[in-house]
Amino acid sequence: MLPAMRPLAAALSLATAPLLGLVAVSCLLVDPPPDVPLPQSRRPTLLRAEAVPPPSAVLTTLPRQFVVPVEVVDRNVSFEWRVFVDYDVLEGAQVAYETGGVSDPESNADAGNLAVRLVAFSVRSDRFSGSFLRCHTIEIVVAERFVGDRDRVYPSGEGDAVSWFYNPAGDLAGCPTFDAGADGGPDADADAEGG
Repeated sequence: MLPAMRPLAAALSLATAPLLGLVAVSCLLVDPPPDVPLPQSRRPTLLRAEAVPPPSAVLTTLPRQFVVPVEVVDRNVSFEWRVFVDYDVLEGAQVAYETGGVSDPESNADAGNLAVRLVAFSVRSDRFSGSFLRCHTIEIVVAERFVGDRDRVYPSGEGDAVSWFYNPAGDLAGCPTFDAGADGGPDADADAEGG
């Protein structure tokens, strides 16, 4: 480079430096930061293996109390629970409804980053005395929310259920089958949308 051109080159580099810096900064300002995904809510989940009495065995006597641990991811959320005896989709929930309630954050027992809450309930023994059926199905359903009053229907993916079978004979031979449907019942989504 010729010595006479050095001042011109220096002047050009000084003049273009701020312009290059502005271009670099504007590239940073034009692109917004990516959205951070929000954690998805997770339905309350019944911890079947820890339920008392265990739902895997046929009950020959009616326990005084059932206790079921329920896991929720967000310790600050509430969930609803409902108990049904011999729920049959043909008869509806009003006949089968036994009891229910709401578990709120104040009933929380911390378990690391998760919350485990205990739901305890009893079933009226008069439902079983003098019954022509010796077999019964006892079911607890937990959900973020239920669609109707005293019903077991919840929006798809928002709930969980576990059942116990009762027969003094100790087996299920000759017992009727009660169909509560899967995932909130066969019409859970239609009912949630008013259908």
